[in-house]
Amino acid sequence: MRALFGCGVGFITPIAPGMIADYYAGDEIKAMMGYQNASVSIGGIVTTVAAGYLCTAGWRYSFLIYLLGTLIMAYTFSVFRRGEPPSKRGGEEGTFMPNRDLSRLTIVMCGYGMLLCAFYSNVAMVVADRGIGDSALSGLIVITMNFGGLASSALYFQISRRLKGYAVAFAVGLTAVGFALLGRCSSAAAFFAGSAFIGIGFGIISSEALVVANAWSPRATTMAVSVYMSGVNLGGFLSPFIMGSVAGAIGGPRSRTILQISAVASLTAFAICVATARRKNRLVGLR
Repeated sequence: MRALFGCGVGFITPIAPGMIADYYAGDEIKAMMGYQNASVSIGGIVTTVAAGYLCTAGWRYSFLIYLLGTLIMAYTFSVFRRGEPPSKRGGEEGTFMPNRDLSRLTIVMCGYGMLLCAFYSNVAMVVADRGIGDSALSGLIVITMNFGGLASSALYFQISRRLKGYAVAFAVGLTAVGFALLGRCSSAAAFFAGSAFIGIGFGIISSEALVVANAWSPRATTMAVSVYMSGVNLGGFLSPFIMGSVAGAIGGPRSRTILQISAVASLTAFAICVATARRKNRLVGLR
């Protein structure tokens, strides 16, 4: 059943960015990609809370939350009629042309998928091991991460315009700070702050990735997003094996060590992002 659910998510995830590319253009695409990510965060918050309430009646009832998909399907078919969207009418069929930049994005997002999996898989265990709180507190911490993603996604266009080429570096830096707080601190306040920082970084990075994928393959955005999302999912699959092996070699509490490894990896990525942004801005200034 989980495999079938994963197939459904795999089909749905790239469709929304593709539709945005079909119906919007220019700066509108950046804004709409951010709003789309914000909607995903809202859905994560609502369904997490709703599933928690349903679970109080029995863990099997929590799966009833997926019935919301039937309402969404009905609404989608009622709003989007048959026919070509404005950007495709009278134009050529979108064709997907793989390139090195998209391959690099896929590899980068694979690494980021490993970090996301490290957060979701270990934060609850660290909260319990340190006696910070119970499963309810862990759920609130995850929801805080979603709220951070909601805020930064909704404001992505403004953040990107203000920070110019340093938006990704800023997001990765916040992610590093967030993992450092989770891996070193032992208070609930620090865990909420760390999760919020990771969520803000997630909102910016995922929105930026959608925009970049559309820029590289504007006539085949759905396929481009599918390619790099495969990297994210591959990272999530590999994360327990790679992170677990490294944590085992280092020693210490496994979940806590994995969060600390994620902080070091994020800090390294931050340095690379800053250097890359400086080089790009320097090249732009020379033109």
